[in-house]
Amino acid sequence: TLLPGIIAEGQSLGDALDWAAEGLAPLVRMGAERGLEVSVEPHVGSCIETPDATCQLVAQCPGLTITLDPSHYAYAGYTTEQMTSVSPHARHVQIRPAGPGIMQCTVPENQVDLSLLLGSLHEVGYGGWIATEFVWMEKWSCDEVDNTSESKRLAQLLTALIAEVGW
Repeated sequence: TLLPGIIAEGQSLGDALDWAAEGLAPLVRMGAERGLEVSVEPHVGSCIETPDATCQLVAQCPGLTITLDPSHYAYAGYTTEQMTSVSPHARHVQIRPAGPGIMQCTVPENQVDLSLLLGSLHEVGYGGWIATEFVWMEKWSCDEVDNTSESKRLAQLLTALIAEVGW
């Protein structure tokens, strides 16, 4: 999993995506030659901080996949329904509770529709791991959550939701 790059000063989104696709294509080829998938993580501040830009980059770079961390989309204000457009491209999924302007919160405060997200992944045949992710850092106020207890709560919730989806 790599970060895709940013939009440089004075650069358009289209140019940034072109640069990213051009730079990632050799890595995708090298990975494929070794039986490895290469993915990028849509990330706040990157050239793929929107679901549409993410899908565009994947289309421009055949073989590229994504590591889906929906908290970045939620933080930017995207709905879970909008996030599901990237589900067909997911190689890995890492979930933490989040919402608009909130990168990381407790499970009860979560505003990502995890049932919808997991259902979307199931529908497209996602067969990879679903991990929990919590970080302890001041950036985005991620130091305001007890990572240990929330990891357990999120794992319990995800286990129940995965069973409901029928995985």
